[in-house]
Amino acid sequence: MTPVLMGWLSLQGVSAGLYSDAFGFALSSLSSILILVFVGWVGADALNREEERFRSTIDSCPVATIMVDEDGIIRMANRLANTTFRCPAGHLVGLPVEHLIPSRFRPRHEGYRNEYMFHPEQRIMGAGRELFAMRHDGTEFRAEIALNPVRTADTNYVMAAIVDITERVESEQKILNLSRIHKVLSGINTLIVRAQTSDLLCDEATRITVEEGDLPAALVVQYDSESDRYETLHAHSMDARLDTRHLSDFEIDALRQCLRRKSAVVRNDLADQKANGDSLDLVEMGIGALAAFPLVSPDPRLQTAFLIYRREPFSFDEPEMTLLQEVAGDISFAIDNLAKSQQLEYLTHYDNVTGLPNRLLLTDRLQQAILQADSYQSTVSILYLDIDRFKQVNDSLGHTGGDDVLRQVAQRIRACVTKADTVSRWGGDEFIILLPEHCTADAAEVANTITGALHALMVLDDGRELFVSCSIGIAEHPSDGGDTDSLINSARDAMTAIKEYGGNDYRHFVPDSSGLADDGLAFETSLRHALGQEQFQLYYQPQVDIVSRQVVGLEALLRWHHPIQGLVSPDHFIPLAERTGLIVPIGEWVLREACQKGAALPELKMAVNLSARQFHQKNLVDVVRQILEETGMPPANLELEITESTLIYDVESAIATMTRLSALGVSISLDDFGTGYSSLSYLKRFPIDTLKIDKSFIAEVTIDSDSEVIVNTIIVMAHSLGLNVIAEGVETDEQLAKLSERGCDEAQGYLFSRPMPYQEMIDAMQI
Repeated sequence: MTPVLMGWLSLQGVSAGLYSDAFGFALSSLSSILILVFVGWVGADALNREEERFRSTIDSCPVATIMVDEDGIIRMANRLANTTFRCPAGHLVGLPVEHLIPSRFRPRHEGYRNEYMFHPEQRIMGAGRELFAMRHDGTEFRAEIALNPVRTADTNYVMAAIVDITERVESEQKILNLSRIHKVLSGINTLIVRAQTSDLLCDEATRITVEEGDLPAALVVQYDSESDRYETLHAHSMDARLDTRHLSDFEIDALRQCLRRKSAVVRNDLADQKANGDSLDLVEMGIGALAAFPLVSPDPRLQTAFLIYRREPFSFDEPEMTLLQEVAGDISFAIDNLAKSQQLEYLTHYDNVTGLPNRLLLTDRLQQAILQADSYQSTVSILYLDIDRFKQVNDSLGHTGGDDVLRQVAQRIRACVTKADTVSRWGGDEFIILLPEHCTADAAEVANTITGALHALMVLDDGRELFVSCSIGIAEHPSDGGDTDSLINSARDAMTAIKEYGGNDYRHFVPDSSGLADDGLAFETSLRHALGQEQFQLYYQPQVDIVSRQVVGLEALLRWHHPIQGLVSPDHFIPLAERTGLIVPIGEWVLREACQKGAALPELKMAVNLSARQFHQKNLVDVVRQILEETGMPPANLELEITESTLIYDVESAIATMTRLSALGVSISLDDFGTGYSSLSYLKRFPIDTLKIDKSFIAEVTIDSDSEVIVNTIIVMAHSLGLNVIAEGVETDEQLAKLSERGCDEAQGYLFSRPMPYQEMIDAMQI
């Protein structure tokens, strides 16, 4: 107010003549100047207050914020910006904005800045690119930057909001890594089902780990304790150099600790190891961390580990390690499973003394040879060989010497045949030689060669010498037998006949006056009449819980009462019924009859065998459903028994059929397990409930160590897959005790009851 008052007084003084016009003018001018100064002071104070308010607003901003002028100079920075860039308060103001950018990005930044100032707009900086900012101490961090243009009367600015996204990026990367390891785990689980060998398993496992896990490399390494050597067995990598290089001492040290502790070992920062120079090549190839996991090895002399590499240091965190240990555990399970499967395969199909195929494998190959011969209208010949006076050899040399003789006989026989032929030990001192596509003349030539080879002096391991001879029977399909049993019986009959004349020779089969064993047209005609004339009858054999000794089920077994020949063995007429297709209506009758009886016994399950031809009928599931509805049989009480050979030829179709049967509520049992392919990988895929151990193994479980191992292995593997186990053919208390000791669930056999008609079974077992 003072300048205004002075101006008014000066005007009044002039008017009153108190002072001159010049002095009044000077006084008025001074008052005007004071007014202008006052107005300016008021404006500056307001501006300062606005600036303080603006700074306060910027400082309260929840993100680091700087304001940069057209020349790229920082003109304002909030407190959070100083904190983010680790600068003292006020240090950022006046610095070129390039000081906040890593040096490798600075050359291009000025161009980006000028371009932005020419076309200013509100946007996110560097969309689609990874942005890095640099702190005052020289360290870098991932950043997200939002740009906002600010216009004033005299110049333009850009307001930059900067967010440190390091933790967010790391979190996203961890989630991505876990997702990838989940894909690895899924791929490994799929691989386990289809891998048939350990080599294929490990080779594919390393590939899946690298490709699905986006990892630089994965190795399977084996350690030989005898030679103290580490060898890379399988490797897959993004860089071929990682496949071929030798393992460094640094990696071997990690592997050694892993195998010694039998637990995972992690080296999280290889860059820190550069001081010793040993991991330098890995760092130069972009490897920042590695982890080693122990794997199962079937050979105790050899140890195996799974070695995984990562680009980023400290990238093996706890959640990822948990998943990777599960991956290694699945690989170990598969290796162990394959080893047991191969062991079971060998024990099941090969003789442990001679290493030759045993009777199970020979029977399978003979069946295949007969099917092929029938398809191509060709012949199959077999030789049935028995060592002469072998009991005398055993009595004189003992079982060890006898086994030595068997091995040498096996070697000499194999030297007399081709790779296409099969030499098998049928049992004891008997061998069968399968000669596909050979006529009897060819077979006679082979028999003559074998006889001559065995006449040569034999020197045993202990130095003793002896001569052996043999008797050989020859039979040819189809003339001497239409199926495996009849063909083998014919060859055995021929061998027995030559034995009666002193042995040391061979002979072709000559049928006697009774002719072939009812395998002709008349026998087939009788079989066709049997169903309509009600000549079939079901016998039942109980299945007993080993722990409680209670009857828990019955197995329905088909019998044929022939009007002339009497009771005919199923082994005799079932193969003929299969070939002619009669097994389909016969099998349907068996299923309906068994379900009618089973419906009256709701507390027991009823087991019914399905033949191969019946199982592959397209309407099988509909037939089973219809019979269940007609008879009132609870589906849960019906158990359908299927043999391994029925399933193995078309696995996917078999799985589909079994799945549909299971959907009805019935259970499925794999019958005669161990006599076919016994593939453990298929077991995991088949929707089965029960495994039945073949009676050939049970018969020798107390007297033969190999059979005991097979039975034990089958029980352990079945239980690990959640399957029930039934032992067939149990005849002695010793066998039952052995099965109970091994944890077998159920048993059936003559120890409990022979198969009997329904009412007799009910009365005998007091059901």
